[in-house]
Amino acid sequence: MLLRSTNIYLRKTLIKDAKKSTKWLNDESVNMYLSTKRKITIKERGKFLREHLNAPSERTFSIIVIDSNKYIGNIYLYNINKTNHVAEIGVFIGEKSYLRKGFSTEAINLVTDFGFQELGLIRIYAKIIKENIPSILCFNKCGFQLEKNYLSSNQETILLSKVK
Repeated sequence: MLLRSTNIYLRKTLIKDAKKSTKWLNDESVNMYLSTKRKITIKERGKFLREHLNAPSERTFSIIVIDSNKYIGNIYLYNINKTNHVAEIGVFIGEKSYLRKGFSTEAINLVTDFGFQELGLIRIYAKIIKENIPSILCFNKCGFQLEKNYLSSNQETILLSKVK
């Protein structure tokens, strides 16, 4: 499956992506706002991908820059609930030189449209640590609205959502 916009395309994440994504996830400047805070091995990442790539409640995509065909990050729809037509979204750019250049915005818009049009979702939500201002602004730019603030694992968290 391929989702395409002006500057990026999204393809299904492959097991071979584990090596690069493990490097990113072990970089504190990349993972500081992610739920994965501990160091992981390529073997652990590969196992995670094998378990999650074909799960019916998840869609995992790799973000590829069209001009260079470079893999720069991942975006996920997970906790897909087909009964209530809702899902959670998460995104990260691992290649630091590609941060704050609009690639997350394009990826979020692509995956949100995919979720609404192809999966029949009516609500997509994101949980973001309050200090992650760039992510909050990015999701706001994509039309996500504040639902609530709450504490999660002793961290102030923002719940944003977009409704079809």
